[in-house]
Amino acid sequence: MFQRLRNPALKTKLNQLNKRINKLNDKIENEKYLDTLTNVNTYDGTFWNFTSSFKRKKSNIPTLKGPASIAQINLEKANCIADSLENQFQLNELHDNDTETIVGNSVRCFLNTVPNHFNDFPPTNNNEIINCIKKLNKNKAPGYDGINNKIILNLPYHDY
Repeated sequence: MFQRLRNPALKTKLNQLNKRINKLNDKIENEKYLDTLTNVNTYDGTFWNFTSSFKRKKSNIPTLKGPASIAQINLEKANCIADSLENQFQLNELHDNDTETIVGNSVRCFLNTVPNHFNDFPPTNNNEIINCIKKLNKNKAPGYDGINNKIILNLPYHDY
């Protein structure tokens, strides 16, 4: 009904009914399980039938195709998985002398030339800072320092 009419009230009712059905289903399953547990005894064999499901292996790893052969028993499967992981996760060659010299030269060049680039900018004056403060949005979240824009806008400032 909801899919045809797209009425939110019907969707709410549908969700409520589905939730009730799921709760009732869980309650029935729990009662059935409790009933089975209370009726288990060792005389008629129900105890052994009940515990056999807990003793069985739940999942088996299927046969694996290794690089040399097919692994069927658990030891062969473990070795196959170990070999695969060893091939996938090998250590990388962490240093290369040519790359290290190129990076070192570029860092030295950058550190030697950086101060000259920042001297070309004129210093800011107070009016520029005041105009930036006036343009701040009051409703923005505070930064890492925890200072809100409302506080910054209420700071006293002097126009020089």
